[in-house]
Amino acid sequence: MKERAGKYEYFVYINDGVGEPVSVTGDKPIYARYKADVPTLVLIVHIILIFASMALAIRTVLGAFVDGKFKWMLWATTISLLLGGFVLGPIVQWYAFGVWWAGVPYGYDWTDNKVLVELVFWLVALYKNRGAQRSRLWVYIAGVVTLIVYFIPHSVFGSEYDYTTGTGHGTAG
Repeated sequence: MKERAGKYEYFVYINDGVGEPVSVTGDKPIYARYKADVPTLVLIVHIILIFASMALAIRTVLGAFVDGKFKWMLWATTISLLLGGFVLGPIVQWYAFGVWWAGVPYGYDWTDNKVLVELVFWLVALYKNRGAQRSRLWVYIAGVVTLIVYFIPHSVFGSEYDYTTGTGHGTAG
C-alpha cells in the first residue's frame, strides 16, 4: 500500500526487443501522488459547494454590474466558499492525504493558499458592503480574484509524504 500523499517519479521506456529502449517521457519524469479514499458524500458536497461558490461569485459580479442588487448573493458566495473550502476542504484533505491544512503558514499548497486569498477578497467585499454601504468595485475585484484562482491548477505543490520522517506534510519538493 502506498503512503497517503506519497509522490513517486517514473520514467517510461518502450523496448521493441531489437534496439535500445526509447524514453516516452524524455528526460523528465511523470509523477503519481497517492491518496487514501475520501467518503463519497463528503467529496460530493465539497465539490458542489465549491462549484456553487464559483457560480454565485459570477452571479454576484453580474448583479453588481447590472442593477446593484447583490447583497444576498455576496453573503451566499462567501458562505458557500467558507463551507466548501474551509470546512469540507480540510476534511477531504485529511482523508486523502492525512493533512488538515497545507497552506500558509504550514506549507505551500497552492490550492489551500489560493482559496485563502479568494476568501480574503470576498470578506473585504462583504466589509465594504456592510450596512447601507455599497462598493461595487470590491465585488468586481473579488470576482477577478476568483477568476484568477480558478485558472491555477488544483493541487499544485500539494501535500506530500516525507520519507525521512514518515509523515505527511504541506510542503512540496
